[in-house]
Amino acid sequence: MIELVSFNRKIKQGFLQAAYMTNNFEILVNKIDLGIALDQHEHLENQFVYCFEGVFDLFIQGQEDNVRRMKPGCSLTMVSHAEHSARAISDFISLDFKYIDNAVKQDNSQTQNLEKSLRRNYYVDELDLGTYIITRVEERLQDQPVRLRLEPEKSTFLICSKNMDVIMAESEYQLKPFLIYQIRKEEEMFSHMSDDSEFLILEVASNE
Repeated sequence: MIELVSFNRKIKQGFLQAAYMTNNFEILVNKIDLGIALDQHEHLENQFVYCFEGVFDLFIQGQEDNVRRMKPGCSLTMVSHAEHSARAISDFISLDFKYIDNAVKQDNSQTQNLEKSLRRNYYVDELDLGTYIITRVEERLQDQPVRLRLEPEKSTFLICSKNMDVIMAESEYQLKPFLIYQIRKEEEMFSHMSDDSEFLILEVASNE
């Protein structure tokens, strides 16, 4: 079963967001217009940042190279209380995954990136954050289905960049881009991706 779980909100003019929140983590999909600036701030949670579309600069205090230009496919993580701000170089769409993990070293210079591997007809990038696993799937061969094994004991969330058809347990779902869906207690999914599309899967231990 796949269920739409995000709600939409307007943070300010030129900044729209689809969001899903729990006590221990937040999944935020941001749509931000050219020229919009996000003021410097910090928060308790560690944060994984991923750029779907467009370009923005991310400023992280305390790093030797404290300006990161984020382009499509770029990702990084920031630890708890790292002061940061951002500025849109173009219209952009990004993912913020904020999470609490006491095992993460408290050093704002820490960055982790998705690591790419090749499957038969698609690319998979994966980042293991301990309690949380983030997987990015990118089409490699046009019109070839993507088949993924899931762990039903985990809470699994999905964000796609374009319309996507998914088959699970003989049910078909049509997913819309840049919304947050939860996959419930399924072991396998088949998806058909359009050209130049990708999706992210976030797996969370069920006790989170």
